[in-house]
Amino acid sequence: MELSLLLLRQVTVMGIMVVAAMLLVKTRILRPEDGRIVSVVATYIVNPVVLFNAFLIEYDAEKLRTLLILIGIGLALQIAAILVLRILRRPLKLDDIDRASIIYSNAGNLVIPLVQAMLGSEAVFYCSAFLVSQNLFLWTHGYVLVSGMKKVSVRRILLTPNIIAIILGIIVFVTGLTLPELITDTAEQISQTNAAINMFAVGIILGGVNYREVFTDLKYYLIDGIRLVVCPLLVILFLYVTKLERYIPDGHTALMILMIGMSASPAMALTNIAAMSGRIDEAKKASALNSMGLIFSIVTMPLMVLIYESIF
Repeated sequence: MELSLLLLRQVTVMGIMVVAAMLLVKTRILRPEDGRIVSVVATYIVNPVVLFNAFLIEYDAEKLRTLLILIGIGLALQIAAILVLRILRRPLKLDDIDRASIIYSNAGNLVIPLVQAMLGSEAVFYCSAFLVSQNLFLWTHGYVLVSGMKKVSVRRILLTPNIIAIILGIIVFVTGLTLPELITDTAEQISQTNAAINMFAVGIILGGVNYREVFTDLKYYLIDGIRLVVCPLLVILFLYVTKLERYIPDGHTALMILMIGMSASPAMALTNIAAMSGRIDEAKKASALNSMGLIFSIVTMPLMVLIYESIF
């Protein structure tokens, strides 16, 4: 109960940040397109630094073991989601953007700042496990699905900022390398801007959304309902049945972070992929699903944490 209330409080704080940025768009001080600039800063600087900073702790074999187990679980969940949505695409009349929005969550832009604020910087260490598993599929399966392209290069996956940060972080963590204080202080100070930068980016984008169009399309409620409620509930059921918490060091916290990752709104990256591929209509739809999902997640994410806490 305590963690769910803490999450609700933090989501509310971040919501205020989002509204502040939206007002800049509504008063025409900024344009919705400016949100992409802030998103680039968050994606290419802030989020990777936060992830890297999470690895600047003393080596712990149990933490590394937990991280590797979480990556395995994350990969299994991604594969399961892809297969299930492939079966359900015709009965539910799901197009490519619908499927991608259900499979891929906004873990980088939303979950990292939430976990950092709620559980501290060290807990972000476990966020990296979900991001590794999701990024591997997001920039392969997700990229092909949203862009319409048939092939994707391994180079694109490996050069994803978050993946680079995680690889470097693991090297530093395992080797016990001591970095200069100037670098660690810089990483720490950038990390402290994480929530604000990400929420400002979201708010600027939301400022340009046509809410009448979004909230009158019943299909959007179905997609975001599956993403925000069904997906995390299925993960909770899976964890309950398998009793994985018993076999994983620090399992309660680690698996809760995994569940939070699965309960976030649709990935913002889908909008960027569609836009970069020239699929403007698809980009608008992905942005609308993300925007609607973000609004509803203010209620659904604390609710999922409350359910998780009550069971585990």
